[in-house]
Amino acid sequence: MKKVLFICTGNTCRSPMCEAYFKTLGGEIEAASAGLYAYDGDTASAHAREVVAEFGGDLSAFRSRKLTPFMLAEADMVVAMGSGHRSGVLELMPEADPKTILLLGSRDVGDPFGGPLAVYRRCFEEMKTALDKLYKTLT
Repeated sequence: MKKVLFICTGNTCRSPMCEAYFKTLGGEIEAASAGLYAYDGDTASAHAREVVAEFGGDLSAFRSRKLTPFMLAEADMVVAMGSGHRSGVLELMPEADPKTILLLGSRDVGDPFGGPLAVYRRCFEEMKTALDKLYKTLT
């Protein structure tokens, strides 16, 4: 089974939404997430939980994780939300370069942290299109 690791900053918004949504697409790919500057054990933001639930995902039991080299080594693909996240991944493990991509290709996913629910919805909708395409590519 292929394993995809989604990376953002604090692992409470973007990457957990990606992980939870990817899990709704089927069991062929294992999805996980982590944050470059995450604190282990934080819950996903309330707005992230709400938006993902609208698409059948569940973040109620989610707990954030700080990115480690072991997580990167285990992953078949690493999907960063922004170029800064990709750089952070490569600082931690340069050999992850061939398997590390930006979710939106040539641009960063805006960080909804601290914004209203509408900002989270826009962020998720932007990511959803790329996630659907990525899933189809991998299966």
